[in-house]
Amino acid sequence: MPTAVSRYAIGKWPFSITLTDANSMAGQSLSALSAVDIEVQVSRNGQPGLVNSVLSGSASNVTMSDATEAVVILSP
Repeated sequence: MPTAVSRYAIGKWPFSITLTDANSMAGQSLSALSAVDIEVQVSRNGQPGLVNSVLSGSASNVTMSDATEAVVILSP
């Protein structure tokens, strides 16, 4: 299960997303982690999961801090 999730409708690209404890799943605190893996999936039908995605990308071991910025490149 993911620690945090956010869903956005496709609009103007590129765009930025900020994940906080408010995006937490199942009571897990994002702020309590020192590093995270980020996975991005884009689907036509809005359903999660790689099987539904037409574009995806990831960034591994992203250090958590107020100044952290991660760039995720999407590919088919």
